[in-house]
Amino acid sequence: MAKPIGYFHGRPRPVADWIIPEFLKRGNTAFIIGQPKKACKSWLLLNLAWDLSDSVPVWGVTHSKNGPVFQPPRPMRVVYFTQEDTEDDVQDRAEIMIAGGRKPNNRLWVVPKNLSFVLDTTEKSMPIQSELDAVVQQSGPIDLIIFDPMRRMHGLDENDSGAMARIWAALDVFQRRYNCAVIFSHHIIKPPTAKGSTFDLTNPYAARGSGDIFAAGDAFANVIPYSTKGQPTTYQCEDLHFVVKRTKTPTSIRLQLDFTTGAVSFVGFI
Repeated sequence: MAKPIGYFHGRPRPVADWIIPEFLKRGNTAFIIGQPKKACKSWLLLNLAWDLSDSVPVWGVTHSKNGPVFQPPRPMRVVYFTQEDTEDDVQDRAEIMIAGGRKPNNRLWVVPKNLSFVLDTTEKSMPIQSELDAVVQQSGPIDLIIFDPMRRMHGLDENDSGAMARIWAALDVFQRRYNCAVIFSHHIIKPPTAKGSTFDLTNPYAARGSGDIFAAGDAFANVIPYSTKGQPTTYQCEDLHFVVKRTKTPTSIRLQLDFTTGAVSFVGFI
C-alpha cells in the first residue's frame, strides 16, 4: 500500500529478523559463489543448513572476544533442494556426517535431484511449492530455502536480465508465501587466460550471468579454495569473502572441510 513520504519519518522499525545474523535476513536472498565442484559449496551448504536447524553457530565461526558470529537466534527450519545429488548421494553425505557426530532432526529437509523443479515462471514453480507445502504440513513454518545450484533450477539464459527477472518474480511468491529467506549456490565465470588480464575471485561480479543477479541479491559469499599443499587429501581449506548490502559486511574467514566426517570447522579470520 502506498504511503505518504512523511510516514517514513520516525516510523517505528521492527527488530531485524535474522536467519543468519549479520548476513541474511528473513525475506532476503543470498548467493554462495564459487568454482564448480572445486569449491565444495554443497558441503558448506549442508553444514550451514544443519547448523541452523540445530541453532548452533554456522560453521563454528567465533570471535575470541565477541563470541559466535553467525549464531541463529533459534532453531531454523530449512528445506534444501540439492539438484546435483540423487537420493543415494544425499544418503552418502548424511551417513558420513551422522557417523561424525551429527544428530538428525525434523527441521532439516532435503529434496534430492529432480530437474523438473524449475523457477522459470510462477506457473512452472508449482511443483516446488507443493514440496514446500508438504514440509509445512509435516513440520511447521519454513525459515530458509536453499537451491543448489542455481543453474539446475531453471532453463533460461542467465545472461538475459529479463529472463532473470522471471526467476525473481517466481522467487518472490515463495518468500511471501512462507515468509522465508533463500540461498542459491552459483558458479563463477571462467577466468580469463589472456596475458595481463585480471580476475577478482572475491568479487560477487565474478558470478556467471547477468548483472541482475548481483542487483537482486542481498548477501554474497565468494568461496575460494585455499592451498593445503602438504596436508592430507582428506582435508580442504576454503576462504570465504563476504559482501552484504543491508548491514556491515562480515570479515573474511577461513574454513576447513574434513571429508572423513563431512564437518566444516572454523580456522580463523583473514
